[in-house]
Amino acid sequence: MFRLDRTKVVIVTSTNQRNLHLRFPAENGYLRVSRLTATTLAADLGFDVDALDDLRLAVAEVVNYLVESSTAEQVVLRLVADHGGFRLEGMTVDEDDESARATEPMGPTVGLEDAALLDDGAVDDLLHAVLGATTDEYRIGVIGDRRYVWLAKHTPDATDPGRTGSVDASPVGADDGGE
Repeated sequence: MFRLDRTKVVIVTSTNQRNLHLRFPAENGYLRVSRLTATTLAADLGFDVDALDDLRLAVAEVVNYLVESSTAEQVVLRLVADHGGFRLEGMTVDEDDESARATEPMGPTVGLEDAALLDDGAVDDLLHAVLGATTDEYRIGVIGDRRYVWLAKHTPDATDPGRTGSVDASPVGADDGGE
């Protein structure tokens, strides 16, 4: 049985209650914290039980991939829940790496712009299958030993064809220019 080392702390920072930044040791024992945090945020958006199960599975696969595919010491997850849905950006970092901050913008290419995007042949087929079936969008990339994963699951009303307007895909924290 896996036991968490109580001397290793999950660091949670937040710019508000729907924008969380988790940083924890790159160990599979922290999967539960990640899944529970993600599904709690998504539940607050009104996701149904099936969507929450999908998200739970997607987050578990992302964290498992980040832990197993890198020699980095820590995993950083940025979790955002807003009117457009739920978004997660995960990356591997070393303990002294301060480059992953909760206030940085987040989007499908932020953090991945310099990364080599990985397709089905470069990553375990199971990860692509799970993310393809459980999320609305996802990206997987790598720079050196650092791994990146970004995913989005839209709220039901955000993907409804009868809904007017569009999902806000702008990076979290990006300045909207006051419009």
